[in-house]
Amino acid sequence: MVQANAGNPEKVICPCKCCKNLFYQHFDVMYGHLIINGMDPTYTTWVFHGEKSNTASLALQDVENLETYRMYRDAFFQDHNSVEPKNEDRENDYSNLYEGVEIPFYLGCTKYTRISTTVVLYKLKATYGISDNGFNELLDIIQDMLPHGNTLPNSCNAIKRLLKTFDLGYEKIHACVNDCCLFRNDLENFDTCPKCASLQWKVHERTKKIKKGIPAKNIGVEVYDGFTKSTFNLKAVLMWKINDLPAYGNLSGYPMKGEVACPVCGLSTCAKWLTYSRKFSYMGYRRFLAYNHPYWLKEAWFDGNKEHRPSPKILTGREVMCSIKNTLLLRHNLDLMHIEKNVCESILGTILHVKGKSKDELNSCKDLLNMGIRKDLHPELKENIY
Repeated sequence: MVQANAGNPEKVICPCKCCKNLFYQHFDVMYGHLIINGMDPTYTTWVFHGEKSNTASLALQDVENLETYRMYRDAFFQDHNSVEPKNEDRENDYSNLYEGVEIPFYLGCTKYTRISTTVVLYKLKATYGISDNGFNELLDIIQDMLPHGNTLPNSCNAIKRLLKTFDLGYEKIHACVNDCCLFRNDLENFDTCPKCASLQWKVHERTKKIKKGIPAKNIGVEVYDGFTKSTFNLKAVLMWKINDLPAYGNLSGYPMKGEVACPVCGLSTCAKWLTYSRKFSYMGYRRFLAYNHPYWLKEAWFDGNKEHRPSPKILTGREVMCSIKNTLLLRHNLDLMHIEKNVCESILGTILHVKGKSKDELNSCKDLLNMGIRKDLHPELKENIY
């Protein structure tokens, strides 16, 4: 009965415990699976192997009308009556998918197949930006709700592997180096751009020889895809940078040293030059405390003055864009963990008096003496030597 209703003269859906009617196998392979693995205990009505079911909902001939089935046909076969794959290297994959398109979502389901369910769920993920981890949890929940023996892929990676086989390919179209036009349709055989007269083809820098067939504008690098046995143009986009504060200054163009080194305070940065340490010190941090904080009135603990100034106004996004217009095209983000590590390292180095890491050194004490604050930390002068 199985051979008579297989449809494919060479392969049949394997009902063993491992394959669970999801994969097509040769008859001898299926026979070995059944001997070694045993029959799937949930498969009691052999609807995939010719046995009639009371549920007329399993009429698989209706599956051909589904969009996913037509998508598969268009992707892998020359026409609907052909059974020859376009790419011989992927013949086995195409054959399995061609037959696998007709597998229902679960026993008794007529509205969805395994492929159509996969497409619908993955479209939901892409539309609402669901993360891979969140999508995996959603699949687990749906899997738990469905009857045993359903064909839902168990992870996001499994869905990606399944959909990757439906790659429809692409056509390379050359573009003008100045983005004036695309060399296609009536312009396909043009050697120069009709608007700016730029050459379509690359020119050798030394010999000035025109290299026909090599486009002048080529964004990306040629990469070989071992799965499709072809090359494609790989492109990358740098969207933002994450770095510590010194690197932020190097990359963004905003000075991280000097009198206006604070990107938040800007021109309102409180900077004081330390004569002996030969660097700027920034001591206006009390302005960011609550207005009734007791530190505002402490003089000796800080720079010898009471603090009455409010915190500086935070720039709006529009103000930031106006200040960096035409100079900064890339977003820069601060690596807070890296910055905290550096601050913590300086504090611990000072507390433990680690050589080369401590900020409590002679020049620092002389700066306190010069500023007239923290007398308990002033260096002692003995025989003209501190």
